[in-house]
Amino acid sequence: MAQVLKVMYIAHSLSNGALKEVNKRYNNKTVDFKKAVKTRKDSLAELRQKYQESTNLIGWLDTQVITLKGGLFIPNTPDAKDNEEGLIFKDQNLEEPPPTEEASIAPTSQPNEGDD
Repeated sequence: MAQVLKVMYIAHSLSNGALKEVNKRYNNKTVDFKKAVKTRKDSLAELRQKYQESTNLIGWLDTQVITLKGGLFIPNTPDAKDNEEGLIFKDQNLEEPPPTEEASIAPTSQPNEGDD
């Protein structure tokens, strides 16, 4: 009977020690996890701050560009007279509208018209 009690005591001590070790490791992992979450929250806050600063800078630059342009819209397309692709002919008078071809406006019959 004494041996049984001794074995039970050893088993209890081992399991108690094992539980303490498991509990210690669990607590360490929990602390590590909380640190990681806090670090990620801090990193996210820092990224959010940098994004806000860059957005503010872009808005400020847009305002400065508009101010420099005088508040007028300046298109990025080249002037038609300076166009090097030959879209304006040498003999074309820019004061008159360009000639257009006359299109027929007579009605045409459509096959299957009115068939539903």
